[in-house]
Amino acid sequence: MKVAIVSPIPLFPLNAGNRSRVLNLARTIRSLGHEVHFIYLESRQPEPFDMEAHLNEFETAGVTVLRRSGSALWAYRVKRVAWLLKRAAERLLARQEAYYTGLDELYSVTFSNQLRHLQDEHGFDAVFVEYVFYSRALDAFPDSVIKVLDTHDIFADRHIPFIGRPGAKNYMFSISPRHEERGLRRAHVVVAIQSEEGAVLSARLADGGPNVAVISHLLEPATGTDSRAYADAAFLGSDTQPNRDALAYFMNDVMPRITAEVPQFKLHLLGSIATAIDAHPNLLRRGRVKDLAEAFSVAPISVNPMLLGTGINIKLLESMQYGLPVVTTRLGARGLSSNYLRGVTIVDDRDAQGFADVVIRLVRDAELRASQGVASRQSAHAWHEAQLQVLRDTLNGNSVPISLEECAVSEV
Repeated sequence: MKVAIVSPIPLFPLNAGNRSRVLNLARTIRSLGHEVHFIYLESRQPEPFDMEAHLNEFETAGVTVLRRSGSALWAYRVKRVAWLLKRAAERLLARQEAYYTGLDELYSVTFSNQLRHLQDEHGFDAVFVEYVFYSRALDAFPDSVIKVLDTHDIFADRHIPFIGRPGAKNYMFSISPRHEERGLRRAHVVVAIQSEEGAVLSARLADGGPNVAVISHLLEPATGTDSRAYADAAFLGSDTQPNRDALAYFMNDVMPRITAEVPQFKLHLLGSIATAIDAHPNLLRRGRVKDLAEAFSVAPISVNPMLLGTGINIKLLESMQYGLPVVTTRLGARGLSSNYLRGVTIVDDRDAQGFADVVIRLVRDAELRASQGVASRQSAHAWHEAQLQVLRDTLNGNSVPISLEECAVSEV
């Protein structure tokens, strides 16, 4: 099959969980024997689009960048200004609509003509479009093409839990439920990132809507970590407000309890989150690293103290694939069935003493770290195989939601 992936986010630099998700999706589709063409819809990004890295990944014939220019660019800018003014007016009237991004607000109509041209040129058999806000791209393809919308999250009224939180406007997108549903119905298959969201979307689309499949984060093969030689911990993440909140909670409430028992303990910060906090004697701000296996080898305990967030926790899965024992809040384990949580210890949200106790136990017991790490890696492998089967079904046009039954999980 020829498969197109249409995305408003580039894959390189690889510095965020959503980029990792789309890149692994592309690589997994290729591993199934299909041809993948990556189509990037030009958008504002904090860093330049790394064309060389994309060409190395997909080769010249497998990458296309669609740009806005001329009258199309001006039309897009006028539309954006109109939406900004509309939200400002709604804010003055204290209306809910002040929080909503328009369904097609971020999409430029010039993309559709370019996508039709690419379809005529390549004859794609299936197309994946990333995010409901770009779902209009699906209309550029004929119904003979399997149209898949990769949601990443449910954005309907997503602003509600974030209202009043510092920095929320910098990362939070929300849409009215009615408009989100209209975007979802443009697809033949809607992909949810976790089973709970899959159930919600299935219920909303039950009256003749598209099939819903659950395909979470797909994992690449990774070298297992020997966790016995070192006993530091790692926190992996990009510089987002939920990650900042999690790190502040850990440093203020959990870290003092750990260092009171093991003063030599250090937390290694991996990713751009390392720039979001001041120096601390028990903190190593490593930032972006080229080799996660090397970084995890000297910090082989994964901590995931998330207190806010939606979707699947990608950094949790990435730690598991390297064979790290994981300590996480209950919210941090969202979207994962207990069938796939061996090697992961779940602590109630804001139970700082419980979180610290588990970390201390792992720091002091090398064999416990090793056994939990092996279990974690096995869980990640089983998780990946389950996602892989749903992806095969999706490409074959046989998508159905998967049900991940619940069973006992490891708790304090």
